[in-house]
Amino acid sequence: MKKNKLLFFFVLLAIHSFAQNPVDLRGVRYYYETPTFGVFGTANNGFEPLHIAETNDSYLLSGNNKDGLMLRTTVIKINKQSSTLTWDYFEDKKSQTRGISLTADDKVLMAFDNYQDDSIKFTRINPDGSANSVAFLPFPYVRIEKFNRVATNLNAANGIKGIDTILAATLFFNDNGQLQNTVTFPNPSPTLNLPISTCTSHKTFAFNNEMLTFGTISRQLSTAGTTPAGFAPVLWHWAGQTIFTSKEIYSELINPNTGYSDIKLIDVQKFNNDFILAVKQRSSSTEVNYVPHLTYLDANLNIVWDVAMTTLSDVWTYKVAKLRVDENSGIIYLVGYQYRFNPAEQRQFLARYQSDGTLIDFKFFTIDANVENNIYAMELMEDGDLLFAGKGIQTDGTRYFFTYRTNPEGYHSDGQYVGIQEVLVSATEIGIFPNPSNGIFQVSSISAEPVQIFILDQQGKQVAVFELDELSSDHSFDLSDQAPGVYFAHVSQGAQHWVKKLVLR
Repeated sequence: MKKNKLLFFFVLLAIHSFAQNPVDLRGVRYYYETPTFGVFGTANNGFEPLHIAETNDSYLLSGNNKDGLMLRTTVIKINKQSSTLTWDYFEDKKSQTRGISLTADDKVLMAFDNYQDDSIKFTRINPDGSANSVAFLPFPYVRIEKFNRVATNLNAANGIKGIDTILAATLFFNDNGQLQNTVTFPNPSPTLNLPISTCTSHKTFAFNNEMLTFGTISRQLSTAGTTPAGFAPVLWHWAGQTIFTSKEIYSELINPNTGYSDIKLIDVQKFNNDFILAVKQRSSSTEVNYVPHLTYLDANLNIVWDVAMTTLSDVWTYKVAKLRVDENSGIIYLVGYQYRFNPAEQRQFLARYQSDGTLIDFKFFTIDANVENNIYAMELMEDGDLLFAGKGIQTDGTRYFFTYRTNPEGYHSDGQYVGIQEVLVSATEIGIFPNPSNGIFQVSSISAEPVQIFILDQQGKQVAVFELDELSSDHSFDLSDQAPGVYFAHVSQGAQHWVKKLVLR
């Protein structure tokens, strides 16, 4: 524990340029320079916040730090008013954060496996930064996938257990770190007799006075001969040592002719007594990338709806960071980033859906002009605000992590993101980005209808016309032969018409 030792390393690089009440932090983004070698690792690495939470006047960030090739579990507490470090905690052994649990009295709880000695460690960090740990050593081979809070004084470390026979398992701890119970789960009955190789638990919830655990199996991809292993989400409904239901969640969506299904579980959130899943799917061997999906399970654990959230071609790869559900409004939030390699480009996204699967809006945005900025964490605040955290790198190589906060729509109260270039893509809107641009503008749309674009200069003179026929593929238009300045894009798609202001650098 190093109390306040890192304070001088954390330099505020940017703060919003307009006045606001200091207790209203919506839209504020704080940037912190990554500390140099000797504390958090070399300047080529840095802190990666994977979880963020609010406690009174502070933000808690949990994530990993790299020291060479070694990852260390790290927790940082920041005063959200003054943007100063309150305390930091990091493990002295190789470990990775698997999630945090917060108690009513603001204690931070973690359970993770230390790779160097194969122990399971439970750590409780008090509000003042002091910590107590309990190590379980020696311990039968266990690897933790996710740590989450199940109920008051009950926390679940989900993963695998065993050496000769590896089974999905969940270890239950009380808030003092005492191991209460260990439950192992049988492999579910194989769909279409596709062989299962491994199985792991992912997240556990209280459910109808019993328990519900979600997990993943690795199994043969299809019935078409010997195929590589793929993934399939599963669930177990259980109590005590009795398993009531175990099944592959997407078995009803599998093509019975081929059996092909490759689905990776990203996150699960409870909504009343139903569940929302974020997964990424490939439904055939010809698909290049996994497509993010949202799936809604009712209280009978049946699929009510499943929607694909991608809006662009498979040259883009999506990385979903967090799934959250507002239990009051029923709005589902997804945040993450999207990237492609040729040409190299990267941007963030925030998607919102109604609880019936209807898309509200899909916002793509970039953070300043820096090339590598990724969101890794998001939480819903009690007042409905969204709290984000991530890390980035400036063009000069300086690495940093950041937090920012917006209202539930992802905006500040003045109707704009603070310091963020935003592109809206919804069922009734079309996006053109980046804007400003050096000449190449990309078009994105939920609809696949053809698009016609007339470009006018500030005097109203038409300088270019573009017709884009298939918006299911990657589309762009080029204005680099025009003089820098402001232009107006008159866009038509079906019966829809828009006028977009474009800035050419």
